[in-house]
Amino acid sequence: MSITELSVKRPSAVFVLLALFIGIGIFGYKSLGADLYPSINVPIITVTTGYSGAGAEEIEEDVVKPIEDAVSGISGIDTLKSISKEGIGQTIITFTMETDMNSAFLDVQKAVDGASGKLPEDVNSPILTKIDMDAQSVLTLGLTGTVPYDQLQNEAEKIKEDLAKIPGIGQVSLQGAEDKQLAIRLDKTALDYYQVNVNTLLTKLKTENSNLPAGRISLDTSDQAVKVVGQFKDIDEIKNLLIPNSEGGTVRLADIAQIQLEYPDQEQILTLNGTNALGISIQKQSDANVVEAVNNVKAELLKIQAQLPTGVSVTVTTDSTTFINDSLEDVKSSLVEGVITTALVLLLFLRSWQSSLVVLVAIPTSLVSTFFMMYAFDFTLNMMTLMALSLSIGILVDDSIVVLENIQRHLGMGKNPKQAAIQGRREIGMAAIAITLCDVVIFIPVAFMSGMVGQFFKEFGLTVAVASLFSLLVSFTVTPMLASLFLKKKNPEEAGELQPETKKSRRFPPVLDRANEMYKKLLIWSLDHRWKVVSLLIAGCILAVSLLPLGFIKTEFTPQSDQSQISIELNLTSGSGLKQTEEKVSLVENQLQTMAEVKDYLTTVGYNSDKSSANIIVKLVDKSERQKSQTEIATEMRQWGNTLAGVQFSVSEAQSAGGNGKPVQLVISGEDPAVLKELSYKVEDIVKATPGTADVTNSERTSESEIQVKVDRLAAVQYGVNTPDISTVLRTGLQGSKAGIYRQNGNEYDIVLRFMDNQIQTPADLGAVKVQNSAGEQIALNQVAAIEYAESPLKLSREDRENIVTISANLQNSLLGDVTTLIENQLEGFSLPDGYTIEFGGSQENMAESFSALIQALVVAIVLVYAILIILYESFLTPFIRMLSLPCAIIGAFGLLALSGQSLNILSMIGLILLDGLASKNGTLLIDYTQTLMKQGMPLREALIESGTTRLRPILMTSATMIVGMLPSALSSGAGSEMRSGMAIIIIGGMITSTVLSPIVLPVVYTLMDDARQYLVKRKKPILTIREVEDYEAY
Repeated sequence: MSITELSVKRPSAVFVLLALFIGIGIFGYKSLGADLYPSINVPIITVTTGYSGAGAEEIEEDVVKPIEDAVSGISGIDTLKSISKEGIGQTIITFTMETDMNSAFLDVQKAVDGASGKLPEDVNSPILTKIDMDAQSVLTLGLTGTVPYDQLQNEAEKIKEDLAKIPGIGQVSLQGAEDKQLAIRLDKTALDYYQVNVNTLLTKLKTENSNLPAGRISLDTSDQAVKVVGQFKDIDEIKNLLIPNSEGGTVRLADIAQIQLEYPDQEQILTLNGTNALGISIQKQSDANVVEAVNNVKAELLKIQAQLPTGVSVTVTTDSTTFINDSLEDVKSSLVEGVITTALVLLLFLRSWQSSLVVLVAIPTSLVSTFFMMYAFDFTLNMMTLMALSLSIGILVDDSIVVLENIQRHLGMGKNPKQAAIQGRREIGMAAIAITLCDVVIFIPVAFMSGMVGQFFKEFGLTVAVASLFSLLVSFTVTPMLASLFLKKKNPEEAGELQPETKKSRRFPPVLDRANEMYKKLLIWSLDHRWKVVSLLIAGCILAVSLLPLGFIKTEFTPQSDQSQISIELNLTSGSGLKQTEEKVSLVENQLQTMAEVKDYLTTVGYNSDKSSANIIVKLVDKSERQKSQTEIATEMRQWGNTLAGVQFSVSEAQSAGGNGKPVQLVISGEDPAVLKELSYKVEDIVKATPGTADVTNSERTSESEIQVKVDRLAAVQYGVNTPDISTVLRTGLQGSKAGIYRQNGNEYDIVLRFMDNQIQTPADLGAVKVQNSAGEQIALNQVAAIEYAESPLKLSREDRENIVTISANLQNSLLGDVTTLIENQLEGFSLPDGYTIEFGGSQENMAESFSALIQALVVAIVLVYAILIILYESFLTPFIRMLSLPCAIIGAFGLLALSGQSLNILSMIGLILLDGLASKNGTLLIDYTQTLMKQGMPLREALIESGTTRLRPILMTSATMIVGMLPSALSSGAGSEMRSGMAIIIIGGMITSTVLSPIVLPVVYTLMDDARQYLVKRKKPILTIREVEDYEAY
């Protein structure tokens, strides 16, 4: 007894199983998390090393290169990048996707530990970080108020502690906040007068401020530890500390320094809407539901706001869940609209609410059941899974439509409902299986593509594949069971199949009757003019594909979504101070205040520890409440910013698929920095001259003027002074040196030793600084060193242990593919020295890798579909005929993409892959029934005509449901709609032309192959036989 027969004869069991599937599906749905995109495992480990006071060149030579040498031998490394800038060096290790990151982290840790001995003594311990995309900042708050700074920071600390306790919240950090420190500001004149050595003072502070164990006293009745307590109890004790001088005497610390608790010199200014503020950055835990975690924070903020002092307020400045919620709601709306439109199409074709209901049951049953699979696989409700479910609407009813239509045909033969349900499903079973398995094998390669794009589409592919399998199960069980219960037996004279040709068939509404008649005439004409049809098909395919090189279809990595946020970056001349940068920023803020589209803006002056740099995150009003797009506002702001004198002005939009940096990046690599510099200037000019680029930057131009102290080693030896002592004195005097921890009332403060303000302002002041030699004499620095100005790079970059320079640019009124092509054309005649290369990085590199993976997935999908059809049909030629639906679909896919102005990107490429399975369903229905008729003895030509006219209704129904199911996604203008529309348009265009052309082209090609077979038979040569499908009784 087959599964269909069992379902028809035991409907109660089917209803119980149906309720079970729906129940576990609802449980799975309620347990699903929510996010914008699927979780992606980024195989990157960073090694960050601080070296206070060191320049980029020193960082590269003394810190970065030893670490690179240590980790370069670790297996699984894909790329090794390093960045060196003042005070810090970072090595970024990217591994292959197959690497076990836990083992890799241990290997890197061992390698770095082994290299620590080669690093400078006063360098900070390297910090290893494994990049976790699921633990990123999801919410940023701005705290403003009229209260004193101390009180505002105390309130920020309280908020930080309260938020850190919320379930799902990971790290909470303050921005723009500085901890107080015990500042010991030395009077340089007093130091010289009392002949106090800075190194001696540092050592004295560290040794005096300590608690040391002295051992234990053990008696017969007791055992007690002995500890020497020497930590400073209060500031007066520090002031009265006696410091030895070079003459053998001592001097009170208070006589040569000012000592007090104070905030360090301001390195960064944070403002919210022009008002001084403190920022609070909130990260979620890697396994937490981002929407639930942020909602919990917002609920807690309501309580916190009520408890804040008068004049203090907290504002949400950036909220990642706003776009997430809006995008998901828009996809859900499209999903519901797709279901409704599909129901209307079914009612239009079937003209019976009972029949429509039988088919529609497949949608909720399959969708809800799929939710449990998503829960079991640890998926989330995100853009990709919801897009998959939207796409599934048309797929889910296909099997049920095909089965139901055949059941109705058997009812028309006079069979009772149960017989019609069982035999109708059995007759069409092979076609239904072929349709579903082709869908599944299309989505499986998508789910298991290599690289980052594979992870991005994994949840998408598996969700559609599982939903398709559920729909097949429903069509084999629920659909025939419901048909046997709700559909009625027809009299023979009511059956369309039994009526004479002169009588109008009742199978179709009048419009479809006329369409069927027109199709039959067109099919007969096509069979009489076969080579004309084939020629037109070939010409159409060539024309469609040529739309790409002709530029009618643009290419990009991902579509730019309007997320209601732009970022402005200002860079002044290197060496500019906070005050100068703040003055320029105020001009930008004044302009933002005049723009009605701007809601809030959070400004950071001293961005990335650079006083000459600033960043402004601009939050726009909701997309539905403004007339200008995010891109238009960014362009307008860029044009205004370019009028600012002395400022490098850059505007970036929030990237759709995440990521940092400008979309256009050219990486020039080689050994000699001088050659790289020369090449970078030439490439920079090319990029600037390329239409569509904006905000062009050259990493080689980021340099600053510095004062270099060049030690005369011979003089230093003669005076008894060594380079480390000189470095320590200068670092202490200018930047400050940490001399321990001061504890008071449970709080800890760094003890920082440095010169008083404004005592060292010129090279002459530096030359007058005294350094004590081994004999206790005070030696002026200008006696043992030359002091002069020089240019020094702000940042040095390396990739795979080679020096690199990066030329970066934003896009303006153009797409990535067009700009890349123009730059490549300009670089064709560019002469490079041996050993030097120019490669695209950033989004272009990602696009090339992703397109390559997608093309491979398309090839694999085509091969798998062909293999499945060979297995099912026991023929090599029949599947080939059926797969000609794909070229028919490409004509409409590319044509509609060009007409709509949409780009070819990774999302629309997925739509192209899906067409291999979706569009080919038409061929499956047509060829399957043709072979059935031929098996009954009908000639090929008559069988093709009869099959076409008989299968026209299910072909139109399956195509129409897919098309209308995707229409809401194609026409949506809500949040994140840009990411979905390209895929929907490709599928709609492909399904339209496939539906129109496949029923014509496939019969034509079928007869041509049959003629070729007969010709070979006549010539008595090895032949290719189109084998017929056996009658599988099991189905």
